[in-house]
Amino acid sequence: MKRLYTAIFFTLVSCSLCANEEIKERAITPEIAVAEVVPHLRASTSLQKSAKNPANLTFREQSEKEGKKRGYFYFQMNAAKSFTGLATGSSVYPGLGIGYRVGGQSGTVDILFSGLGVQEGRGGRYQWNAPKISYFAPLKEYLSGVYLGPSLAWGGMAIKNEQGRQSFIGLIGGGTLGWNFFQDKNSLAFLECNISQPMFASQKDGPNFGPSLSISTGVGF
Repeated sequence: MKRLYTAIFFTLVSCSLCANEEIKERAITPEIAVAEVVPHLRASTSLQKSAKNPANLTFREQSEKEGKKRGYFYFQMNAAKSFTGLATGSSVYPGLGIGYRVGGQSGTVDILFSGLGVQEGRGGRYQWNAPKISYFAPLKEYLSGVYLGPSLAWGGMAIKNEQGRQSFIGLIGGGTLGWNFFQDKNSLAFLECNISQPMFASQKDGPNFGPSLSISTGVGF
């Protein structure tokens, strides 16, 4: 009987030692933590992407599926008005532009070359952008086709009237609120409201320019 108790004792000690060794081997180390956590993170990211894009399509494929092109060349018609400087109180002056608009995963990049102006006797008002670069972020949660974004242009403005002469060439900052009221795989039509402000001049004559507001509409293909 004594030998039986001794054998049981040593058996229990051996089992305890084996269990301790296994626990030590399974102790959480940085390597084990990374190996166990990373697959879960990858799976979570994959599920999020799948939820946004169930078919796992590229942006080009998704655009084609939605009946939209990746980029559009477009023609634009503008009407602008300045609010300060020698142009205060003057009438609206028209303009034309040509540009290219290309979409991305989270927004749209727009490149525009435009000119506005009107001749009035010996004077007139003129404004040009060559080029104007804008970034538009969609506001889908408010209204389909609506977008908002900043712009930066290299351009110029000039006014000459009975009050004198005022001119500017340099960087012009601005912002755009627009609406693509029609868009399919072959064409695009939009309406925009733009505000711009001359910022840094390389050449300037006369008083500083204030902001100008323009309304524009465009058709792209």
